[in-house]
Amino acid sequence: MPHGTEFTIVIVFALALAIGAATRQLATRLGFPYTIAMLVIGLATGYGLTSFSDYEAIAEHFRLAYAGEVDWHPHAMDYIVYALSNARDIKPDLIIFVFLPALIFESAYAIDLHTFKKTVGAAIVFAVPALLFATVLTGGLLYGLLDVAGWDFAGEFTRHGEEMVAAGKLSNPVANGALLACLLFGALISATDPVAVVALLRELGVSKKMAHLIEGESLLNDGTAIVIFGVLFELVVGEHFHGVGSTLGHFCIVVAGGLAVGLTLAIVGSWWLGRIFNDPMVEIALTVVIGYTAMFVAEGMLHVSGVMAIVAAGLWLGGPGRTKVSPEVSHFLHHFWELLAYLANTLIFFLVGTVIGTQADSAGWMDLGLILVLYTCIMIIRYVGTSIFRPLANLVGDPISVTDVAVVSWGGLRGAVSMALVLIVANDPLVPPVVAQKMLLLSAGVVFMTIAFNGGTMGKLLAWLGYDKPPLTDQLAALSARASVLDSVKTHIDEVRNSRDLRTVSWGDVEEDVISRREELDQQISALKGQMESLGEDERAKGYWAQMLSVEREAYWAAFGHGTLGDRAVKTLDQEINLQMDRIGRGALDPPASRTPPLTGLRAMLTRTLRRSKAMHGIYAALEFDNLAFQYDLSRAESSAASKVLAAARSIEGVDPKVAADIKATYSGYLSGAKERLEEMRLHLPEVSQAIETRLAQRIALNFEREGYEHLSHRGAMDHDLAVKLAAQVEEQMQRLTAGKTTSPLPEIAALLGQIPLFQPLDEAALGRLAEQATTVVVPAGEYLFHQGDRGDSLYVISRGAAHVLIDLPEGELLLDVFGGGDILGEMSLLTGETRSASIKAATAVTLVRIGADVFDALMKGSADLATSVWDAFAQRSFDNHVREHTAYSHLERSDRIAWIAGREHIDLDEGAMTELPGDETYVFVVTGSVRTVGSERDHGAPDLVALGKNRTLSARSRSRVVLLPSFDEVAADVRAA
Repeated sequence: MPHGTEFTIVIVFALALAIGAATRQLATRLGFPYTIAMLVIGLATGYGLTSFSDYEAIAEHFRLAYAGEVDWHPHAMDYIVYALSNARDIKPDLIIFVFLPALIFESAYAIDLHTFKKTVGAAIVFAVPALLFATVLTGGLLYGLLDVAGWDFAGEFTRHGEEMVAAGKLSNPVANGALLACLLFGALISATDPVAVVALLRELGVSKKMAHLIEGESLLNDGTAIVIFGVLFELVVGEHFHGVGSTLGHFCIVVAGGLAVGLTLAIVGSWWLGRIFNDPMVEIALTVVIGYTAMFVAEGMLHVSGVMAIVAAGLWLGGPGRTKVSPEVSHFLHHFWELLAYLANTLIFFLVGTVIGTQADSAGWMDLGLILVLYTCIMIIRYVGTSIFRPLANLVGDPISVTDVAVVSWGGLRGAVSMALVLIVANDPLVPPVVAQKMLLLSAGVVFMTIAFNGGTMGKLLAWLGYDKPPLTDQLAALSARASVLDSVKTHIDEVRNSRDLRTVSWGDVEEDVISRREELDQQISALKGQMESLGEDERAKGYWAQMLSVEREAYWAAFGHGTLGDRAVKTLDQEINLQMDRIGRGALDPPASRTPPLTGLRAMLTRTLRRSKAMHGIYAALEFDNLAFQYDLSRAESSAASKVLAAARSIEGVDPKVAADIKATYSGYLSGAKERLEEMRLHLPEVSQAIETRLAQRIALNFEREGYEHLSHRGAMDHDLAVKLAAQVEEQMQRLTAGKTTSPLPEIAALLGQIPLFQPLDEAALGRLAEQATTVVVPAGEYLFHQGDRGDSLYVISRGAAHVLIDLPEGELLLDVFGGGDILGEMSLLTGETRSASIKAATAVTLVRIGADVFDALMKGSADLATSVWDAFAQRSFDNHVREHTAYSHLERSDRIAWIAGREHIDLDEGAMTELPGDETYVFVVTGSVRTVGSERDHGAPDLVALGKNRTLSARSRSRVVLLPSFDEVAADVRAA
C-alpha cells in the first residue's frame, strides 16, 4: 500500500543526504568543491528523470493509488522516481522559508563583525547602485536578444492578457510586458547568492577581508534584488506603477523594516540567552527560533525584507550578543549551525540541480547559445559595474584594488535565490506560460554556468592573484608551531620507550618518521625565512605584531570561556585588539599605552550625573561598583594575557631584534601597568577588591570541581550518571554566581569622617548627623571628579587615594598640585559662589566624602573651629595660586608660599565697612570680595596681594575676607629652619 507524500519527502531528503555524504568524501579527496559536485549530481538526476523514466505514468499510478481507485504495489525504484518527480516541482517557499534562513543566519552569525564593518560600505555600494546598473543592462540585453532567439514575448503577453481579461482575472492587458519581463529577469539573475558564495569561499579558504567583502555583498545584494524583483513582478502581473518616489520609499521601508525586525528579535533573544546558563538544548533552540522567526515575521507577515532581517539578527548575535551564549555552549552552537548549513547546502544544491536538469531536455541549440551569450554578457556587466562603482566604494570603506574587483566580480555566483525568484514567476498564472518557461530555462542555465564554471575556476583565480596564501609571517608561525609539537612528540617517545608496559614496542620506525618530518619542517622554515628577507622591515613587523595580537585575543576569550572574565570586559578587550589591528593595517605600529581604556560614553555620563545626586546615591553606588569591577576585570585580564604573549614571543623564530624588543617592551609595560592598577585598587579600594577577588576565587574553585567530576567519569572511576548529576549541581552554583551581581558596600561614611583631620573638631553626635547627610563617592584612576568651569554644588574630602589639581591653558592642562587623604576639594566654589576654578582628576582610585552645599552651610554655621579650618584651607589654596604667578615671588616653592599664609589672622568685613588694620604686617591678602585702601582710587578684588603703605585703613567695597601677612623675609628664617 503506497504511503503519503510525506514519505516521498523523506525519501528525497535521505537520498540527497546519502549522496551528499559519499560526494563529500570523494570531493575532499579530489579537491573538488563539494557544492558544485552536488549541483552536477542534481543536474544529472533531473536530466535522467525526464529523459530515461516514465515519471508521469508513475506519478499517475501513485495518484490513483492514493485515491483508492487502483490496488497498486510500487517497487522501490518507483518510490524513488516518484519522490524525485516531486523534487522536480520544488516550490519557492521551500527555498525562501526553509533553506535560506539556515544558510543566511549561519553565514551572518559566523562573520567577524569588526571586519564586516570595514567592508560594509563597499558591500552596500555593490549591492545597491551596482545591482540596479546590472538589472537594467541585463534586462536591456535580453530584450535586444528576443528577436534573435525568435521569442515573441510581446505577443505572448498580449494573447495571455486578453485571455486573463476575458476570464476576469485582469482588468487590462499588461503594457510593455516584454520589456518588464526582461527587466524582471535582470533583477532575479543579478542576485548573487550567499548560499553558493559562502559555501565556496569556506572550502577555498580565502582571506578574511576578501571573504567578508564578497559574503557581505551577497547577503545585502539579496535584499536589494528581492525588493526590485517585487516591484517589477507587480507590474508584470498587471499592478500599476506608483512612481519613482513611491518606489524608492517602499524600498527603504522594506529594507529598514527587515533590519528592525531582525535587530528586535536578536536583542530580545540575547536578553533571554543571557539568563540561561550552560543549557545547550535551550540556547541552540533559541537561536533557531530567532533565525527562522526573523524570516517568517519579516517576509511572511510584515512583507519587509526577510533576508535583511536574518542578516541583522545573525550579525547582532555573532557580535554584541556573542557573549550572551554560555561559553560552554558556544562551541556546540557553532557546530550545530555548521551542520544545519551543511544539510541545507546539500539539499538545496541537489534540488536546484534537479530543477535545472529537468529543463535541459526542453532546450534547443538556440536556447543553449542564448544561455552562453547571456552568461558571458552578465559576467562582463558585473565586472563593468563593480569597476565603475569602485571609486565610490573606496570613499566609504577600505581601499579595494583592481584585483579585488576581479575576484568580487568572478565570485558573483547565482544560485538558490535566483531559482526561488524565477520559480515564483513560473508558478504565477498571470505570467504567460511560454514566457515563464523561457525565463526558467534561462535562469537555470545561467545559474548552472556561474556555479559550475565560476565556482570551479575560483580557486585557480584566487591562486593566480595570490589570495590563497596567508602572509609569510603567518606561514612561519604555523610551521614553527608544528615544529614545536614534533619536538614534544620526540620527547614523549623518549619517555615512554622506557616504560615497563611499552618497552617491547618497536619505536625505531616511528621515531625516524618524526625526525624526518621535523627535518622537512626545518627546510620549509629556512625557505620561508629566505623569502621574508625580501620583505620590507615594516611588512615583517606587521606580521609579527599580528601574531602576538592573535595570542593576546585568544587569552581573553579563553578566560571568558572559563568564566573568569566578564562579557563586557572581553568585548572591550577584543575591540581594543581590533582597533590595533586596523592601525597596523594602515602602517601605524605604535601600540597603545594600555589595554584598559577610560570609561566613556553613556555609562560614564550617567555615573558623573548620579555622583552629584544624594537622592540617587543607591543607584550611583551600584553603578560605580560595577564600573570598578569592570576596570578590575580589564586589568587582571591584561596582566594574564601579557604574560602569555611574552611567553609566546620567546618561541617565535626569525623575529627582527628591534621588533622583538618593541613587542617585549610593550607587553612588559602592559604586565607591570596592569599589576600596578590592581595593587592600587587593593590599597585604595580594599572592600571592592576583596568582593571581586572572592567571586573570582569561587568561580575558579567551581571550575576545578566540575572538571574533577568529568575527569573521574572519563577514567571510569565514577559512575557516569552520578558524575553528570554532580556536575549539574556545580553548574547551578555557577549560574547563581554568574547571575548575581558582585557588590560590596562602599566604606561606612562615619568611619571615613572620623579619619579626616578636618572633622576632628566635631563631636560624635555631629559626626553622626554629618554621616547621615553626606555620601561616599569613588572615582577610578584617570577619571575626573569635576571640570574647571563646572557649577559648584558640593564639597569633597579625600578619604583614600590621590587626586591631581589641573587648570586649563591654551597649550593644555597644567598640573598645579596633588592632593591626598584629608584634603578638601571644591570648597572654593561653595565659599565664593563661582564656578570651579580647576579640574580634579583621580591620580589613583580615590574614595571621597561628598557634602552638599546646604549641609556645608549648616556645618560652617554650627562649628566655628570647622569654619576656621575650611577658610584657612581655602585661603592657602587661593594664595598659592595667586602668588605663584606674581613676578616678585615666582622663585618661591609651594611650601614657602603655604608657610607664608598658614595660621594667619582672617578678618571679615561687611560691605561699606572701614577698619584700621592692627599690627605692623606688610601685606593684606584679599580672599573674597573687594577692598580699597583709604587714599587710593584702585579696588583690589579677590584674589589679590596688596602691599600696605603708611595708610592702613581698609574700605570694603563688598562683603570681603582678608588675611594680614608680614613680608616674606620675616618668615624666611622659619621656613628654612622647617
